[in-house]
Amino acid sequence: SRGIEECGREVRYSFFRSLCGPGGRIATAHTLSDSVETVLMNLARGAGPRGLCGVPPVRGNVVRPLSGITRAEVERYCSSFGLPFVTDATNFTADCARNKIRLRAVPVLREVNPALEECVLRTMRLLRDDEDYLEGEAEKRLAAARLPGGGYGLAAFRAAPRPVASRMVRQALGGPAGPRESFRNIAAVADLIARGKGSVTAAGGIQCTVCGNTLFVTPPGAGVPAGWRVPLDPAGTRLPDGRVLTVRPVRLPAGENRPKVHNLMFHNLINYDTIFCTGGFIRGRRAGDRFEPAGRGVTKTLRKLFNEAKIPPPRRDSVAIVEAGGEIAWVEGFGPSQGACPPETGAAAQIIIQG
Repeated sequence: SRGIEECGREVRYSFFRSLCGPGGRIATAHTLSDSVETVLMNLARGAGPRGLCGVPPVRGNVVRPLSGITRAEVERYCSSFGLPFVTDATNFTADCARNKIRLRAVPVLREVNPALEECVLRTMRLLRDDEDYLEGEAEKRLAAARLPGGGYGLAAFRAAPRPVASRMVRQALGGPAGPRESFRNIAAVADLIARGKGSVTAAGGIQCTVCGNTLFVTPPGAGVPAGWRVPLDPAGTRLPDGRVLTVRPVRLPAGENRPKVHNLMFHNLINYDTIFCTGGFIRGRRAGDRFEPAGRGVTKTLRKLFNEAKIPPPRRDSVAIVEAGGEIAWVEGFGPSQGACPPETGAAAQIIIQG
């Protein structure tokens, strides 16, 4: 759960963004003292290098021009020029983690090293340089791991050094601007990659699934609804995932070219009457669906067929199924059923899915 401070910060920034408009900038008065407190607080909670870099001078359209000087220096400057400033009265009550750090931990550390802020600034800059390099390396490797059909190749994660691999996972889950992934979430996905099978749910409802040496990352709400069903319009039917299915009549040739054409188009062909006379609809899979692919002489559950074809679980609800006369007539990737198989020659229907 989030605390009052974090919720208040989100409300403030939301208000600032509404004021600055497109292309605008938000300038905040965060100082080096704020960064020192942030570093100590993250260190106490447990953090990697990214959490020990302090408050970034620039993040998106937010700039912090005072991030390199202390709060005391800002106050002295204002006093010397007679500039009024306001100090939040709640800063002096040790009733939250940041205030305890500010009022108790920082004074003790300053006794150990009077140049506390300067030394922490140097450390933050060194860590930020390292973090920028590692993030860049992870970004390049993740881009190379991206597969044309979606997902990421597991080999790229396994070949990367652990500091880079963990950042690849974090970027795949949403990147620096996405959800703040905890160590536990990143470790869970890393373990999934090492196992090479299964699925886990990361923070924010992001579903991570490994299937066939591929990692699939599905944001919450990005999948198609289970059990979807839409009327079949041969001229063009939009599927829930945005693709468009069209059907066009074709005539299969006779003679020596017939086998070659038939084999090339087989999985996309269906009996003409099934589509243009019987009619039907397109739907997603349902529990217990059974299908008899043409020419195989066996009926199997779709689940078993999908398993044999190694179709990743996140994609199975998107597979288009044509149903006509109460029977499954065609399944994307598997072709027509035995009962809806096109003739050897003559009129047939070709199913095309684009997008």
